[in-house]
Amino acid sequence: MCCLGIFIPSLMGLPLPTPEKLAENPFRTDFIIGQYWRIFFGLPIVFAIVQMVLLLFVFPYDTPVALKTNKNFDLLTQVMSKIYKKNQVAARIEEIAEEQKETKENQGPSYSETFCNPKIRRAAWIGCSVSVFQQLTGINAIIFYSSSIFSDVGLNPNVVNALLGGVNLVAATSSSGILAYAGRKTMLVATTFGCAVFLFLMGLASFEATNNSAWNIVVIVGCCFFLVMFQWGPGPITWIYMSEVMNNKGVAVGTSINLTLTLCFALFTKPLFNSLNAWTFIMFGAIQAVAGIFLIFFMK
Repeated sequence: MCCLGIFIPSLMGLPLPTPEKLAENPFRTDFIIGQYWRIFFGLPIVFAIVQMVLLLFVFPYDTPVALKTNKNFDLLTQVMSKIYKKNQVAARIEEIAEEQKETKENQGPSYSETFCNPKIRRAAWIGCSVSVFQQLTGINAIIFYSSSIFSDVGLNPNVVNALLGGVNLVAATSSSGILAYAGRKTMLVATTFGCAVFLFLMGLASFEATNNSAWNIVVIVGCCFFLVMFQWGPGPITWIYMSEVMNNKGVAVGTSINLTLTLCFALFTKPLFNSLNAWTFIMFGAIQAVAGIFLIFFMK
């Protein structure tokens, strides 16, 4: 659904003129220039209103765990009846009670134990490393600033964004079937090296890419295959792996690190590309090559 949310705005951006086209006629007053922006701002408002209506009138309930904690048993039974078959409701409520009791009795290791205890620290450190390497693929740098990146090498950013959004959606949708048959480590190592290869390709092609250059096609193809590698590997497997090998506190730290790096890329990607240009792709590719070697030797 996240990838679908990225794809839809990229399609909506297709009618918009590029800065170069707009400069040719800066006094345009047609619908696309004068009114189309209202759709961009209005559509999220419509979705927000629909969500509020659904939460207020269709399913206006708290979570089963919260209802159980607050001892609202009548409403809990009503809610569970909407989710499970009647013969499963009592058993599921009992499971919630057992889970709450188990959580209360066993709070688990502290943060310091999670990262320092010799018995469990390896999983925590490797899980956090996988989270860091996921962001250092440069995925958010490309997603956030694709318009600027591709316009700098002479490509129409609106068309490229729509194409990449579609590839990203298809790759993400197909990844669940592939992950069901391939091992976590095998897929993550293979796709991490795949990300490195296509990042190198994008960087080298960007040095030669100009308006109407065949190298532009190489940049686009490299980026498409990079997105496929990411969605088949570092994208989903990072979260699956952390949840499977780390405790809750380790996952919390790994998630915080991931989101902090996302914020950093949102703030510093543009200056990074302004300073390094195509070398930015090569830098990300080198990091992924190191990540692949790290995963081979340390990931279990």
